[in-house]
Amino acid sequence: ALPLTLGQQRFVFIAVVLACAVKSPLFPFHAWLPLAYGEASASGTALMAGVLSKMGAYGLLRLAVPFCPDVAQHWAPLLMAWASISIFYGAVLALRQQHYKRLVAYASLSHMGYIVLGIFSLQATGLHGAMVQMLSHGLAVAGLFLLLGLLEQRHGGAYLQVHGLATRAPGLAVVLMLFVLAS
Repeated sequence: ALPLTLGQQRFVFIAVVLACAVKSPLFPFHAWLPLAYGEASASGTALMAGVLSKMGAYGLLRLAVPFCPDVAQHWAPLLMAWASISIFYGAVLALRQQHYKRLVAYASLSHMGYIVLGIFSLQATGLHGAMVQMLSHGLAVAGLFLLLGLLEQRHGGAYLQVHGLATRAPGLAVVLMLFVLAS
């Protein structure tokens, strides 16, 4: 019920979108993502990826779109294109990674693009899909980082070269595969 003029809506929308683009993260505001996810501890990375990165999408969902509906509708195609670029950019970089944590980080960048794409579809189905994806991505990526941290703890830096995990730790291999498939 907050009456904002079109100029005020534009200012608030741009400010919120830029702040949330860093936190979500969206291309090109993602530069902190691979370094933070690759260097942090497993629990810190799981917290950042599972909960904190969703705060950017939540800000878009709860601040940008409801407070600035006219501007959001006008700029939705541009933001959907921006989200699509993040999706493809993250996916291509994820395919090129040799380090597992960075692979999951870039895949997470791609997945967050899908969430932003759903939000700026401005349709009920897209908004519901974005919320479901926020929950499922948070659980899947947190689980992946925790399991990668467990492997790194057991094998040190050599966990990147671990082969035959199913024969040595079949339960861990099954759980890891379930999280990979969920992601």
